[in-house]
Amino acid sequence: MSSLKKDRADYWAGRAPGYGPEVPTTTDTAKPQGWFIRLRNRYPSIVYLFTPRIWNDPDHFLPTDVEQEIYFRRRKIKIVLVLLLLVAGAIFLPDRIRSTMEVYRARERAKEALTLLEKGEAAAAWDKAQVAKTIRPREPVVLRALALSAGKAGRPEEAVEAWRTYASVKGEFTPQDRLERAEALAATGRYSAARTILKEVPAGAADGPGESLLSARLNLGLGDKDEAARLLGEMLARPQLPFGVRLEAIRVALESLPPEAPARTAAQTALARFVAEPLEAHAPAVEYAAKRLALGELSPEAISPETVRARLNALPLNLERRLLAFDLEIQAQPGRLADCVQDAQVVYNRQPTRESLALLANWLLKHREWARVLTLLPPVRAKESTALALARLNALSGSGQLREAKLEITSQRYQLDPLTQQVLLAQIVGAAGDKAAADSRWNSAINLAGDDRAKLRQVESAALAAGSEVTAKRAASLASASEAALMLAQP
Repeated sequence: MSSLKKDRADYWAGRAPGYGPEVPTTTDTAKPQGWFIRLRNRYPSIVYLFTPRIWNDPDHFLPTDVEQEIYFRRRKIKIVLVLLLLVAGAIFLPDRIRSTMEVYRARERAKEALTLLEKGEAAAAWDKAQVAKTIRPREPVVLRALALSAGKAGRPEEAVEAWRTYASVKGEFTPQDRLERAEALAATGRYSAARTILKEVPAGAADGPGESLLSARLNLGLGDKDEAARLLGEMLARPQLPFGVRLEAIRVALESLPPEAPARTAAQTALARFVAEPLEAHAPAVEYAAKRLALGELSPEAISPETVRARLNALPLNLERRLLAFDLEIQAQPGRLADCVQDAQVVYNRQPTRESLALLANWLLKHREWARVLTLLPPVRAKESTALALARLNALSGSGQLREAKLEITSQRYQLDPLTQQVLLAQIVGAAGDKAAADSRWNSAINLAGDDRAKLRQVESAALAAGSEVTAKRAASLASASEAALMLAQP
């Protein structure tokens, strides 16, 4: 040890160093020594490192007891404050970090959902937005993505609820957002509320054609068909109208306007023009024309079925398009049904996916090919999705195997919601001739539907198909009452 370090050690030990003034030692036995004096005497070098610099100066005497007490009281306060800060950080900082990470993850999922929407993948965007909602249910970015994806995915009820929550968290609405919200409200039957939202959109700020189309739909919902026909006629007369908006205007005009309306005639002319043009981009128009012709809701004089069938066959391979072409062929030549069924199965075998299997099964059901559906869908395969399960159950009912269908429903083999189960059981027991049991099942289905307009309409259509007019009228009445309440409700 150097002489300086030895002198300082002697100094702290209470001994006089080799230089400087004599340091008196404490000899007062009446007053016990403080803990600092004892610590200093036992570990002088360590105490030297953690004491004020002036105390280490050999030209100064040791501090008095009062000075020591003041200094170490402040030191204790500082240590306690530091410990408190450390404890608070350990308690609250992880939550803050977790919250920040959750916000980041939720926003990233919402951005991915919006990107999928731009690509036209509405179902995938809805699933991604649902994931984001589970992370941060009230994040504005997440709610906006959820509302937009729900509207595009055909879920207007969920879209209305998401927009309402978005407004409650003070989300900022763009003009296009307001237009999307109004469309969701109109799709759920809340036409008055939709019109109120539409009035908040500045003129020319949003998509002009989309706004005009929505106005036409609102007028149709409110019963003003003349104004709707005028708006649709003006839209169809525009030369630069986007294809998607023009096709939607055609659909609304053909399905909602009377045959004598000029706008309906203009819609048929525009659809025929799309069918005649050999462009792959116009494939949705060709498919829509084929569906209308197959249902007998479009005049063959307006659009030739042979032209539509040739255009469908010229488009890239797609099972849905080929099935539409087969429908037109069967409509023209009913004796070709067996050949078309075999050709449809060949087309399916080229792209055997679960979605295409459900599409083929429903097409076969439409043509009453019960045995082929049951062959395609054994119970193990039908469990893969709700659509396949419904197709198998409908095939069993159609072929007269009512007992087997009832057993498969009640065995909980398939993941069916309670409303669907009650509707299917009502149809089966009604077909078996048990009217009392069928009425009981229909009542249970209506109770499960509650005030949900869409579910009540589902019960109505199922009851009409089963021949239960009383249940259909009751469901229609409740659905109309629900629609009236929605029209009066505010968004």
